[in-house]
Amino acid sequence: MKLLYPEFLILLFAVLFLYRNDRKAKLLYLSLTLMIVALSRPVISKAVHEEKSQGIEAVIALDLSYSMRAADIKPSRFEAAKETIKALLKEDTGNRYALYGFTTNALILSPPTQDFRLLGTALDSVEEENILTHGTSLHALLKHLAKRTFPVENVILFTDGGEELDLSALLKIAKDAGMRIITVGMATKGGALLHD
Repeated sequence: MKLLYPEFLILLFAVLFLYRNDRKAKLLYLSLTLMIVALSRPVISKAVHEEKSQGIEAVIALDLSYSMRAADIKPSRFEAAKETIKALLKEDTGNRYALYGFTTNALILSPPTQDFRLLGTALDSVEEENILTHGTSLHALLKHLAKRTFPVENVILFTDGGEELDLSALLKIAKDAGMRIITVGMATKGGALLHD
């Protein structure tokens, strides 16, 4: 046990100095002593308890490009991707996820966490009306993830495709960084027209 404010114990000396062996005053002195001890804020120190998680850590990367507003998947590719991510988080509570959004650049929406309410809030904060960027760079996303201070082993990619024609360059970045990529295609074969 330790005291957060031991300086309050000096007041005990004042109480002891003023103490009289008077029967009526004993309760007053006892209450003053207990108040002084309470002011010194005694706390019981606890040891750090570490718990190892059996789950994996993964990055969920959501394409935020303008083409995700297409409605070939109802209500739109973007909204369908958000609902799919929410369903994943609801079912898979043992893993830690980081949430990224990307267009021509990557943007972290949530650091790695098992707080799925936080991830849901971060996901809900991105609104379809605010998607204005027309480009999608998978290369920029993978380069960003490869440069992180701790390695990213698993990436779940929700996208309708990127601008890269050379897939071997993307595969090389992923392989060199030790990343496994799971791609969830958010488009249909027929596609859809976008209206400005």
